[in-house]
Amino acid sequence: MLTKNYLIYLLFATLLIMAVIQPGNAKKKRKKSRKRKRPTQVESYNTTTCAEIMLPMCRNLIPYTHTQLTMKKEGVLMTQGQLSALVEPLWAYMDTECSPHFRELACGYYLPKCHPTTGKPMLPCRSLCRDAKKECSRTFSRHRIDWPSELKCTNFPTKNCMTSSDDSHVTSVVDTGTRCIHNVLPMCANLTSNHTAVKKYMFGVLPNMFLQNSPGRIFIEMNNFEALVKSQCSPNLAFFVCGVYLPFCTGNEGTDGFRVPCKELCEEVFSACKAKLYEITGVNWPSKFQCHRYPSRESTSNRLKCLEAEQLDIIRQAALPSLNKTEN
Repeated sequence: MLTKNYLIYLLFATLLIMAVIQPGNAKKKRKKSRKRKRPTQVESYNTTTCAEIMLPMCRNLIPYTHTQLTMKKEGVLMTQGQLSALVEPLWAYMDTECSPHFRELACGYYLPKCHPTTGKPMLPCRSLCRDAKKECSRTFSRHRIDWPSELKCTNFPTKNCMTSSDDSHVTSVVDTGTRCIHNVLPMCANLTSNHTAVKKYMFGVLPNMFLQNSPGRIFIEMNNFEALVKSQCSPNLAFFVCGVYLPFCTGNEGTDGFRVPCKELCEEVFSACKAKLYEITGVNWPSKFQCHRYPSRESTSNRLKCLEAEQLDIIRQAALPSLNKTEN
């Protein structure tokens, strides 16, 4: 009897203890649950998180120098090196200058301006997009290319955004014909190569093979590679960069009026300097420097010819009459 009463008492005590403990546990669980569901705070931007723009098609060619990166891939913020692959296809249309606003629009979409005080990203304004689209419509139609879907103007804000600039900080030249000009690019004033010291690189041709006509813009874009040249990753780098942006004038007519660096030299520079460029800037090798664009020294095609460094002094003398003619 005692044993039976003891068991009943033990069962009753156990149930009582469980009744007392469980509500407490439930409260703790509810507290934890509420803590997990608490919304995260809105991300605060800080000017210290702004990054200096490194992409050569945008750096120093738009009216701001720092960006607040916002694009993500699989939840991870994309670097400028990753973004360069998305901006590259639009580079050619920036160079044609179909609109003074297109470069600001394309760069501003992928590299929004970092507000100087709040650090918040500022996209281009919708009005800037509409101006660029209107001004570039003929160029895009001529090449049978649709307006980029990512630059759909309704996607851009109308307030707290970046308006267009007058672009007065960059000298622009409009010219319809190929012409020899005096070299005005300091990087190219005293070229050296593996073979010889090439001095007095005086004459180049505009527009270049990317239809760039403005010495001011070319100079700014070339300066993006000055640190790479100073790294001395290749003794042929300066010769290559100068020949890309300001092809060598021969004084002849037609497509033989200018020469560009040879494919073989490009491949040597690419092999020697690709990793160094990424180390310095975090940006991949630019599309303008892709070696398939340049003719081989073995090529028999008359469409586009290349130049070896040791030939530069020879064509310099040949270019003199052409230069004098264009300046008179």
